[in-house]
Amino acid sequence: MQLLVEITVLTEPELIKVKQPQDYPAYINIGRDGLIVELSFYKGLLLPQVPVEQEWNTEEYLSHTCMKAGCPLTHGLKQL
Repeated sequence: MQLLVEITVLTEPELIKVKQPQDYPAYINIGRDGLIVELSFYKGLLLPQVPVEQEWNTEEYLSHTCMKAGCPLTHGLKQL
């Protein structure tokens, strides 16, 4: 039996500041950036390898991180 252990080293989170929510995808690098979404007391985190494994684009990555935070999908890019 083999055991595979994967370790992800995270850096200090950096806030992405944009003028319009639709601008978020331009600042996200799939495979490099993990995402944290916080809205009020809701919070969700996805590691950088998740969108690579799931073959998501940046919009899908943001939407799934919102879902993990417990925010409705309609929040997505509109209210991040």
